[in-house]
Amino acid sequence: MFSRFTKQERKVLVFIFISLFVGILISRYFKTHYFSKEPSLTEEDIPHININSADFSQLMAIPGIGPSLAEAILEYRKRNGAFKNIEQLLKIKGIGPHKLKKISQFIVIE
Repeated sequence: MFSRFTKQERKVLVFIFISLFVGILISRYFKTHYFSKEPSLTEEDIPHININSADFSQLMAIPGIGPSLAEAILEYRKRNGAFKNIEQLLKIKGIGPHKLKKISQFIVIE
């Protein structure tokens, strides 16, 4: 296959193949060592917000809680007093079992 190329053309082809091979190796190295590692969150890394004392902006900091849910939580707390357990959040329109599971890791009741 290489016999129809001149010596100079063969050198260029070998250089291209070696460059591609080295490029692939470098790419795999960076991909496995720098980009594919998921940060592992510990219990200390997750912010815990006290649902009974949180203001509007603190409630908004909880992933999955937007302005309407934050307002609904504040309104529920105003009408019914402090939350006694996290399951009481299910009484708020817009919070179902799936949403509760998602936000519960960020909430404490004190």
